Amino acid sequence: MDTKLKGDIAEQAAVLHALKRGWGVLKPVGDRLPYDLAFDVEGTLIKIQVKYAWFDEPSSNYVVDNRRTKTNRRFMLREAYKASDFDFALVYVETLDRKRKGYKPRNLFLEKKKCGATLFKPLDSSVGSSMRDF
Repeated sequence: MDTKLKGDIAEQAAVLHALKRGWGVLKPVGDRLPYDLAFDVEGTLIKIQVKYAWFDEPSSNYVVDNRRTKTNRRFMLREAYKASDFDFALVYVETLDRKRKGYKPRNLFLEKKKCGATLFKPLDSSVGSSMRDF
């Protein structure tokens, strides 16, 4: 399974869970924006970056690459996300079978090139409390 397909699967899982909670879901056209989805949570639009985690044997942890990847036919450019790029990062872990996702504050996600799912914590805000059970 290639990385684009994995990303599509993770995004659709996030959409499903948001819809089950009664949130609106917006999907940007194309992949030029630094976020994958936007959720309308009680009238507040929240930019969401979705990542697919894999199991890293040496660390015994699920990890994601938290860099932005831009591609065209000639090159692939990876760069760090900026704090303004999204509000929450959702992480899809397929092997947990119940399709649970971790989420974490943007600042923790931006600190490392790869981060483990065990670090994920909710924000202390009204939106964070709405997303706590996501």
